Amino acid sequence: MKAYKEPGYPAIFIDSVFFSDKCLIGINPHTISKIDIKKDSIIVDGKAYQGSIYITLKEGRGEYYTLDELKKRFVKENPSQPILYMINNEFIKEDIKSYKIQKDYILKVNCIQSKEIEGFDNTNFTIVQILTKTNENLSEAKKVRIR
Repeated sequence: MKAYKEPGYPAIFIDSVFFSDKCLIGINPHTISKIDIKKDSIIVDGKAYQGSIYITLKEGRGEYYTLDELKKRFVKENPSQPILYMINNEFIKEDIKSYKIQKDYILKVNCIQSKEIEGFDNTNFTIVQILTKTNENLSEAKKVRIR
């Protein structure tokens, strides 16, 4: 999902709380009960938006992890070294603090040390790979691998 940098995009509210558009990648679409769209311009935190989208989740579905919370929970080896985040095999390149992922939408979190990657054995960083419960990821997780 591309980040919206140009004017003319809507503000997004999930259960009445303003969210970055980047958070949509971490929301399980099956937990959405209602979507309302308002066409009126709105200003949030000093930024103008062209309309707004109000997403209401089914009851009890509004618990999230930030990427920093996931780091604290899953990175045990060298937690102070640099972190690269991936959500569903897409690197998060900017606005890391704005991402939130629905707790019950996380399928798996992998922590990969740079020393485990060929050609990166002289660098120190961790990749935190977050897989959500998309149909594709669920299907892949069910596959039986024979070696």
